[in-house]
Amino acid sequence: MVLFNSLFKNDLEAAIYICIIITIIILMNWLVSLIFERIEKISARIRITSVFILKIISVVVLIYLIIGGFPIMKTIDPTYNLILSTSISTAIAFASSGIFSNLISGIALIMIHSFDLGDIIKVKGHIGIIRNISLTRITIETFDNIFIEKSNNEILTSNIVNYSVKYDKIKKFDEFKKKMQYSDTNITKNEKDSIEETNSEENIMKELFKSITKLGKSKKIHNFIFKMQYPYKKFHKKLEETNKIINKYEKIFGIKPVYHIFKFGLRIIVRFRILTEKAENLFLYQPEFANELYNVIAE
Repeated sequence: MVLFNSLFKNDLEAAIYICIIITIIILMNWLVSLIFERIEKISARIRITSVFILKIISVVVLIYLIIGGFPIMKTIDPTYNLILSTSISTAIAFASSGIFSNLISGIALIMIHSFDLGDIIKVKGHIGIIRNISLTRITIETFDNIFIEKSNNEILTSNIVNYSVKYDKIKKFDEFKKKMQYSDTNITKNEKDSIEETNSEENIMKELFKSITKLGKSKKIHNFIFKMQYPYKKFHKKLEETNKIINKYEKIFGIKPVYHIFKFGLRIIVRFRILTEKAENLFLYQPEFANELYNVIAE
């Protein structure tokens, strides 16, 4: 019993046509991927899902052509024919098992974390902007201009912090605060207790919420948090210089950076929060901003 009638008259014709079809499939996959990369308005979720479906269809067509395209398959005993068909399918499955696993992980990653190109994320100690999202891996450029590639499997099993927040549908302060707290997962328990003891952080968040509502058509805000340690000596003077730097960078980021003082001691911890509409501004100017703060601290 033959699983499929032969699609071609002879094996030579089958080989020629199958090679042509495989070339067309490869070019089609490449062209679709290129188009999706060029169209910035298409989200990573739609792009990865569409390309994934195309890959699955391509593999199914390839298996069908190999099994049903060659007339020689008719001359093989049905038992061996079935074994051969199973072997071909298994070989393709094993050859693409790692890729397939990463494909599934990539789709799951997009569905769970809602990542997209241009988002600022933190993964395994690396903080940077997502430069490329493919079916199998993500490319991140750190603030040190180092490109790091992570497989989708690795990303999916890691603790991820996404500093880019969609706020276009946020109408209430409580919703905004909840979104911002997603980026605060690296705050220690002592810092959280300090925040709960005072209303200063709450007031800061309310000021930021008012700033967000004035941004207009933008639908995403990039929220980045970092800490600096100030010496107790001349702290108030250094804080005055810090405020001057903050006022300077308000024009650069579009929103005035804010800070919260956690505790006084020999070393005072100050937590800064930067919000900006453009990820590139954060990527380009946050290191410069932090460096100016460091110079004030070191004086």
